[in-house]
Amino acid sequence: DEVRKRLAGARRSTFEPVVETTDVEGPVSKFGGLPWLPEGSAWPACGGCKKPMYFFAQLDVASLPAAAGVKGSGLLQLFMCANPDTKADVCLDSWQHGAASALVRLVDSAGAGANAQWPEVEATWPPRRIVGWTEHEDYPGYEDFELAGFESEDELIELWEEAADDDRPSLNREGDK
Repeated sequence: DEVRKRLAGARRSTFEPVVETTDVEGPVSKFGGLPWLPEGSAWPACGGCKKPMYFFAQLDVASLPAAAGVKGSGLLQLFMCANPDTKADVCLDSWQHGAASALVRLVDSAGAGANAQWPEVEATWPPRRIVGWTEHEDYPGYEDFELAGFESEDELIELWEEAADDDRPSLNREGDK
């Protein structure tokens, strides 16, 4: 009971997408396939190699779970460079904040637009439409012990090891973090 009490302030909700292996036209939440682009928009190019970026995902902001606390409208879109032929280091750093080889943008989905046509991209991820969200309980990992109100990582580990198995919330879901 002590572990749950101490971690209560660090508990947060996370949301796992529920997907179908289908693609649909329009401004909908999905991974892979073709993105919806506002009329007159060009497919994004990498700031390093200048080749078309790979489309990763788009999220319809208005359809996100209310408990996530995200307000607004539009499509949050994610693109990244995955050009295997480049020697440019910038193309390999798409995971870094502010990287020229990654693009996160919010586009207005209220106006005219359509699913984009394929640019010269060698491969894409298969389309998976997001049809819902499953909420999960989540806690920071050991390395974020301060968020849970502990003085040190050792203090958290000691409390964790002393607790009974049924008093330990799962800090990490399988495949998480």
